[in-house]
Amino acid sequence: MFRRMFLATLLVAANLLLFVGPAVAAPALWLVQSPTSKVYLFGTVHIISNDVQWHSPELDAALAASQDLYLEIADANDRNAAARAMLKDGWDPHHPLSTLLSKSDLALLDARAREDGLPGATMFEPMRPWLAFLSLTALDARHSKSGAGSTGGVDLVIRKAFSDAGKPIHGFESFESQTHIFSDMPQATQIAILESSLHAKQNQGEGFDRMIASWQSGDQDALASALQFSAMQHTPVYAPLIADRNAAWLKTLATVLSKPGTTFVAVGAAHMIGADGLPAQLQRLGYTVTRVPIADPSPGATTAASQSPSPSPSSSPAASPSATASPIPPATLVPPQGWKRAPAGASGPTFVVESMWTSPQASGIIFTAHLPIDAATIGSLDAFEPFYRQGLIAAAGAKGVAPSRRVKLCGGKQTGLFTAVTLKAVREDVVVAMSDHFYMAQYVHAKNVKDDPAALRALYSLCAP
Repeated sequence: MFRRMFLATLLVAANLLLFVGPAVAAPALWLVQSPTSKVYLFGTVHIISNDVQWHSPELDAALAASQDLYLEIADANDRNAAARAMLKDGWDPHHPLSTLLSKSDLALLDARAREDGLPGATMFEPMRPWLAFLSLTALDARHSKSGAGSTGGVDLVIRKAFSDAGKPIHGFESFESQTHIFSDMPQATQIAILESSLHAKQNQGEGFDRMIASWQSGDQDALASALQFSAMQHTPVYAPLIADRNAAWLKTLATVLSKPGTTFVAVGAAHMIGADGLPAQLQRLGYTVTRVPIADPSPGATTAASQSPSPSPSSSPAASPSATASPIPPATLVPPQGWKRAPAGASGPTFVVESMWTSPQASGIIFTAHLPIDAATIGSLDAFEPFYRQGLIAAAGAKGVAPSRRVKLCGGKQTGLFTAVTLKAVREDVVVAMSDHFYMAQYVHAKNVKDDPAALRALYSLCAP
């Protein structure tokens, strides 16, 4: 029973509300009124396929009429802040995940990871149980019908419209406060959540699809049933995930409702459900709360990817960290003679590719990249090395990663790390340098191709700005 009740937390805990079902875009929308102001409440989904329709004329009218926006986090695109919080609260390489799980659960984790295209359970070794759970759930969601091809969620679409219009954007929380929701849970609770996911009988992607059909239809009772909300209320995760956060947000909303104006609030749909939901609690506090009727869209209605809400322009600057953030300057590298510049390849989940070159015989490539995280978060190369090495081992296995060594880069002006990595079919030589951010250069070639001395010398020319 304990495990079954924990299953109800999966969608809420991971903030992974997706869509599937009939093309009737009618997610729930509420209007809260005080004598001086209005607040629209909209329950969102944070991962959704780009071609899914969720707009309605009523929703767009509410967005256009609103003067500012409240989200769970003001700028969910701030990868630096997200990585900093995850590393601080979710990374624990000194207590590998395999030492916390039974052999049978570790085998389940390994199988699930391989289903999602990962090397196996080693990918999760340095993670605390809660972060392994969220990572696994996010992968499942993106492999579902509803999450395939997602580049974000409803929140980000709405945020972009307000930012483009110059309207203020606020956040109820920060990345760090959200990671603390999980990291502050007892370790036994974190393990139980992960185990619940591993032992779920139904296909996780299909489960997300089924639950999101309820969100998209606007049927709150059906959504609560799909989430097993009643059962979740009796688990130790309900208060920190739902009730406590709603209570904190109510204080902010009370202040908003005491001032003239119209505000739009877009947070996870689970925060609108039941007696602890924002609509019910605001109504108990004496505000007038009404569900906005939404008509079926016309056959020509557009999709989330093609239609953006159009809030009216405002002279107020958008409270957008990303709007003013300076771009990360690229590293420099002198490629071997005769190598040709190529279009930068796809960035990975933890790094951003800047430049790429290919050898004359197309037998190898070199690329430079940076990690979108302030070096001050880690502090030094010595502190960075354990995290870095765990990531390499997760991808190549312990036997595939040679010991790292300190090397001189940038004509002897900078100190970096050199590591040789052997995968199933390729070999990678990697150097890492540190300035305000961490930068790396990689020389990649097939295992049956000898190292090119000129390519290795080129790696040592890496200069972190």
